[in-house]
Formats: sequence, C-alpha cells, structure tokens
Amino acid sequence: MATKRTSIADLFPPSFRGLLTATGRQFIERGGQELVRQATLQVLLGHNVRTQTEPLTRQRIAEIGGALVGMFERGLRQDPHFYTTLSERAVELLGTRGITRDQQWPAQWVLGLTGKGVQNVLRGDQQSLRAFLTTLDRAIAQAADNLHRELGPLHLSIGLGKHGPNSPPPLGWGEALRLTTALGCAELAVRGSDKSRYGKLFERLVLGSVLSILGFNMDDARAGARRNRVFWLSDSTDDRECDATAIIQPGRLARFDIGFIGIGNPEIVRDKLSRFAREVEHAGRRSSSTTFVIVDRYPTGPSANSIRIAEQSGAALIQMSMSLWPRELARELKERLGHPCPLTNLADGEAESHIRKSMSELDVLSFLGKDEDPEQENGDED
Repeated sequence: MATKRTSIADLFPPSFRGLLTATGRQFIERGGQELVRQATLQVLLGHNVRTQTEPLTRQRIAEIGGALVGMFERGLRQDPHFYTTLSERAVELLGTRGITRDQQWPAQWVLGLTGKGVQNVLRGDQQSLRAFLTTLDRAIAQAADNLHRELGPLHLSIGLGKHGPNSPPPLGWGEALRLTTALGCAELAVRGSDKSRYGKLFERLVLGSVLSILGFNMDDARAGARRNRVFWLSDSTDDRECDATAIIQPGRLARFDIGFIGIGNPEIVRDKLSRFAREVEHAGRRSSSTTFVIVDRYPTGPSANSIRIAEQSGAALIQMSMSLWPRELARELKERLGHPCPLTNLADGEAESHIRKSMSELDVLSFLGKDEDPEQENGDED
C-alpha cells in the first residue's frame, strides 16, 4: 500500500502559520503602543507612511521566507521525490474545497503564483491550472539547464537541527529554483497584503490622532453624549463613505476623507473631492457639511487640476507630505468652520512641540476599531 504523502499545508511550520492568517490590527498591536504612536507621529510630521510600515513588512517577509525554507527542508527529508511531486501536491491542495489562507498561500507560491495570479492567469479554472503546471515545470527545467551550463553544477544544502543520517540531500539548480520561485511570490503576496492592511489601519490612526490634537473627542456612539467638538471614524452618509465626521456645533459638520495617494493617481483625488454633498442628514436634521480631503501629495501636471476642483467643490485639500500639515488643517478648519485650535498660530518649532506633546498623551490603539477580514487582504505589490 502506498504511503500517503504529506500535504504542503502540513509541511509549513505550524508556529509560523499565524503570519499568514493574523489580521493587520494584530500585527500593529504586536508592536505595542509606543511603537505605533511614534510611527503615527512621523506621518503627522510629514513623513511617508510606507517608511513607517516597511520594517513591519520586512520582518513578516523574512519570517515567512524562513518558514518556506523549513517547509522545503521537511518535505525533502520526508520524501526524496518531494521536488518532482511538488507541483502535483500544490494542485491537489488548491483543488480542495474549503481551503483556508494558511493552506492556500504556500501552495500558490510553489507554483509561482499569488492570489491575483490565480485570478488573472488561471481565472480560477482547474483545467487551466494543470496546463499552467506543465509550462511552469518546463520553464524551471530550461532555466536550470541554462544555469548549469553557464555557472556549473549547484550543491546547496539546507538542514534544520541535527538530523544525522536523515539530513536531506543537497539541492541542484532545479530544486533551488523551485524554492526561490516560492520566496519571490511570497514577498509579492505579503507586500500587496500589507499595503492594503496597513493603509486602512494607518488612515484610522492618523485621522484619530490629528482630530484629537485639534481639540475633538472621539465618540463612537455618534455624538450621543456631547453636541459639539466630537468625531467618529468610518461613517457613511448620503450613500457615500467618509473616513471621519466631526461635529463643530449642532448643524455644522466637517467630513474627512484620507488616502495615502501619490502624484500618480489624479483620478482618485478628483473622485474624493467631488463625492460629498454640502448638506447631510444627521440626528434627524439637515446639517451643512464641509469636506477636507487629505492625501499624501497633490497630483501634478495639467490633467490634475486638484486645487481648482477643490475650490469649485468647496472642499479643502491637504497634503501629508508637508511638514506640520496638521497646522494647515487647523487653519482650514478655523477659516471655514470657525473651529479654534491653539496649533493654528504657532511657529514651526512650537507647532512640532505641541504635536509631539499631544501625541504622547493619546491612546492611539483606541483608533484602530474593528479589524478588516484578513481573507480580504490578499493582493500583489504594484
């Protein structure tokens, strides 16, 4: 009777499966209050959010990469034909009904695919998957032959712990290329996933922090306890979603839309500037509303017209790449809605000190709210 071979999902080290299934909030909270506070502070001072999240992403990529090496090592130690059966194992696993993400991702990666690759290249069709499998094996075999001819034979040994006579045999070019293919796809998937997850979470961290610094109090009960100078995050009104709403006073609202959008996406900024009505229904009454759109940088060039569109729509456009941009937001709030804030008239040094001191007193983790469904965070790096 043939011995049942171990699934790829079971070969992936169990202690690292949490890296595939944990939510963005869990990753951020693992860093702790002070680390998250400092990262958010840097964004408030004009630094790029991707610079703040890159260490978190790099660590996740490195640990998942190490776990993949462990998966390959365990597979080869258990079965000398592991590499010749690798693609077939992955296809079998991906065809399993009810497969979870910690099972799905490693199987996709050993085939040289990410989630979007499965959607766009294979279109979710099992027959297409098997046809792709043939071309993948052929491409790796051809690359291995070329490398052997140009660089000579490869003898790469990987081993975990002290296995003695059970140590896996060394890898040749073909086996090594299967491993490097999986590692490359893992990085693409993790970067795409983290870009989405950290972007959404830092939108809440940044908005919650800056509105608190500007004198508002968070009230998730939608201003049930107070009538003015309160805000809540991720509201939806007029069938349009905004990222935060603040009550200046009864009948006067400020709505905020934030996005870490660069200069290469003018159409997204235009949409944000034109999406909100100037009057909204709140607490059974009509209230006037002013929109504040916060982006990383203004789109440039003649096709952008961001400032003109903002003026026409009555919205304020703030760019986070400016140092001390919270002061600019404070000035816009005072000019448009009469909201006072000490930050408005402070010089650069005083303004930075004010922001730093205010941030040191905030419970920034309270702004995270309910986490996103991790199954929706599967993307590829742009």
